[in-house]
Amino acid sequence: MKIVYIAGAFRGKDAWVMETNVREAEKLALEVWRAGAGCVCPHANTRFFQGVLPDDFWLRGDIGILALCDALLMVPGWERSEGATAEHAEALRLGIPVFYYLEDLEKWLDENQQMSPDQEAHLRRVKAHILRRIDAKYRAGQREHGGNLWKKPGVLEMLLDELVDACVYAESKLEQDENPGIVDPALRER
Repeated sequence: MKIVYIAGAFRGKDAWVMETNVREAEKLALEVWRAGAGCVCPHANTRFFQGVLPDDFWLRGDIGILALCDALLMVPGWERSEGATAEHAEALRLGIPVFYYLEDLEKWLDENQQMSPDQEAHLRRVKAHILRRIDAKYRAGQREHGGNLWKKPGVLEMLLDELVDACVYAESKLEQDENPGIVDPALRER
């Protein structure tokens, strides 16, 4: 199942305008669900949290959630919102498809949902596993290298070494799978 993020104006000059913004986003979210996709509507997630934490905290969290989504649907009038504009820019930066009309999103969903529920569940598990591994590896690397790894001299050479290792591991596994009786001579000596 594809997951669609809703982006649009949230704040307003008063409580009524804010509630109207939330309701517009919720209406679109319901239509996304009806179209067969999962939907994240951050408006509904934090609507009663105003003043608890700074606004930029909520936006940073929303941007993190957006990065995990398959598409972005913009609520009409999104251009007047700093938060929605930031979400829009981030989706474009990440290569996440952005839609301005529900009909265009529905067409995209129809063209991109050709897997069975079992296949979708498997893909979700694979993606979750890979994301957890990436997160753990990145955090370990930041601790190991003191942060800002991309500024460290020699990082490109380290990356190339890692890529060579990955290729060797993959080829070794492929050879083992194709020839289960073959044992590495170094392992025979043990």
